[in-house]
Amino acid sequence: MLADYFYTVALPQPSFTPVLIGFATGLITLFAFALPPVVRIQTVPPLRVLRHELGATPLSMQKTVCIAGIAMALLMFWQAGDTQLAGLMIGGTVLTLLILMGTGYGLVHSLRIFRHQAGVTWRFGLANLARRAKTSSIQLTAFGLGLMALLLLAIVRVDLLNTWQDRLPEGTPNHFIINIQETDLQGFETHTSTLSNQFYPMAVGRFIAINHKPVLAENDTNNRAKRFIERTFNLSSASTLPAGNRIIAGTFQHETAQQAFSVEQGFAETMGIELGDTLQFRIADQTISGNVLSIRAIQWDTFQVNFFVLASPDVIAALPKTYVTSFYLPNNRLDLIPALIHEFPSITVINVESLLKQVRDLMTRATNAVQYVFLFTLLAGLMVLYAAIAASHEERLYEGAILRTLGATRRQVLLGLGAEFITLGILAGILATLTASGIAYVLAEYIFELPYHFNIWIGIIGIIGGGIGIGLAGILGTYSILQQPPSAILQKGTQ
Repeated sequence: MLADYFYTVALPQPSFTPVLIGFATGLITLFAFALPPVVRIQTVPPLRVLRHELGATPLSMQKTVCIAGIAMALLMFWQAGDTQLAGLMIGGTVLTLLILMGTGYGLVHSLRIFRHQAGVTWRFGLANLARRAKTSSIQLTAFGLGLMALLLLAIVRVDLLNTWQDRLPEGTPNHFIINIQETDLQGFETHTSTLSNQFYPMAVGRFIAINHKPVLAENDTNNRAKRFIERTFNLSSASTLPAGNRIIAGTFQHETAQQAFSVEQGFAETMGIELGDTLQFRIADQTISGNVLSIRAIQWDTFQVNFFVLASPDVIAALPKTYVTSFYLPNNRLDLIPALIHEFPSITVINVESLLKQVRDLMTRATNAVQYVFLFTLLAGLMVLYAAIAASHEERLYEGAILRTLGATRRQVLLGLGAEFITLGILAGILATLTASGIAYVLAEYIFELPYHFNIWIGIIGIIGGGIGIGLAGILGTYSILQQPPSAILQKGTQ
């Protein structure tokens, strides 16, 4: 069934390995969280077992968090398979949890401001949250984390992708054509003379040396650098700086320069290339070299033809090469493509709009699949909620009995419990909205370099959904409190 979501990827054959990994992960997680209370059993005096009113000795929070944290870190190292990636995952997880816990604790304590301004039932619900501030903060963090993941997926999938597409100017190229033979270039230019396009030569070879020192994949620990070394390299030339390119170091003087290169900023940083360095490439049976005269920043999302390395025209003048171009083709002229393929059978046409549609479709499918995974986070939050309800069951029974003895109706007690859990859900929605929006802002501004606009509907959905969902779950979990008569509960408590 998952193959339907990732139709472009061949999924592995079914095996018992994922089952074993799942069992191992579950056992390690269970052992990490269950070990502290199990070890504590040997320190519990028999009298505490026989006399329930003495209560249980409190767990050491530091010991529990320490053991569980070590186990989770080991699981992350195991699953990541890369020390740097695992370190980033652990650091990001710890930072996210600290922010969520701190913000959640602040939100819970802020409820004290509203306690004296609300009605009886809401005052009772807010008082319950404030009285169990630590437990409420943990519940808030669990629910906030699950809701945050779902909201963030929605923002990235819908808002950021739409923002990126909307900022593309009218007339952005929607077709690329590669493998234009040098002998066909003049005829091809004639057929496309009405289009605004530019042709770039492209020689395919290997990047082999920097300052006459061979670049070898086995000597580099950077995965991106290894890919640059191992892949075939597309080298082009230009006499003037292409649109969407900006010089950030050096000068672009390819009209007059000889044996010169201009290098893209990211490629230069990855390979450790600086101004004045000598680069060498092997194209077919020829070795060419030149000096780096400039470093360029490229706006890749313009859909113009761009290259990591541009040479001065003299460098590849005698090299075997083909040509590449990009252009915008309106819908009423799509018949030009079959005509070009018929006239020039060696060319390859890439339809950018079709690729974008496939990317959007794949993102939707992948996001839907990931959303199912994050639903387990919400289920984990429900487990935390029910565990907290079970832990405070006796206390809630006694509180409900006292309130009903003092004149509160069953409906008022139920509304008070509803107010507590609805407030918890609303706070979780607020927490999720704030953190999801913050992460989306960082992704938009610093990763995708897009303007970020807060989507108010994301916040409304998160807050209302959290309030209704968690409110209903909490009411169902505590409804049994109202089924016992107050007299029986109070008599049991005095025995």
